Amino acid sequence: MSHYIINNHVQTLKFNPQRPSYCFEEWWRTQEACHRDGCRTFQLRIDSCENLTPAREQRFFKTAKKKYGDFLEYPAGYTCNAVMMGIVGWCCERKVKRIVNHHVKEVIERKMYKTKPTKGLKGGTIYAIGKYIMSYDARDYDPMEH
Repeated sequence: MSHYIINNHVQTLKFNPQRPSYCFEEWWRTQEACHRDGCRTFQLRIDSCENLTPAREQRFFKTAKKKYGDFLEYPAGYTCNAVMMGIVGWCCERKVKRIVNHHVKEVIERKMYKTKPTKGLKGGTIYAIGKYIMSYDARDYDPMEH
C-alpha cells in the first residue's frame, strides 16, 4: 500500500530568459506526473541565472539541504518542487518551410550555442537551456483501495 514515491531527477529544459516559470509550467503540464493524482501545481525556485559549472553544481548539492530544507526528499503534497540550477547552453529556434517526403512542411530549425549569442538565426527566438532538479510525488493512485 505504499503510495508515496518521491521522484527526484535532473531535467534539461529550454526557457525564455524573460519568463522562466511560464516555460517550466508549459513543460510541466505535458508531463504524465502532472496528471497523476491531482499534482497540477509547481513551485519553481531559481538558484542561479548564470552559466552552470561543475563546481557550482557540486556546491548546489552540498548546500541544497540547508538552503531548501527537505526539498530533495519530501515534496509538499501534490506540488512539484523544482530548482533551476543554472544555464548549460543557449539555442536559437525558428520555423521554416521545407520539403519533407514530397510535401511542404513547417519544421523547426535549431542552432545550439555554448554562450549567449548576440545575433541568432534570422527571424528566430533565442532560448536559454537550464538544468533543473525536480522533486515530486509520483504515486500511482488506485481509487479501489480507499
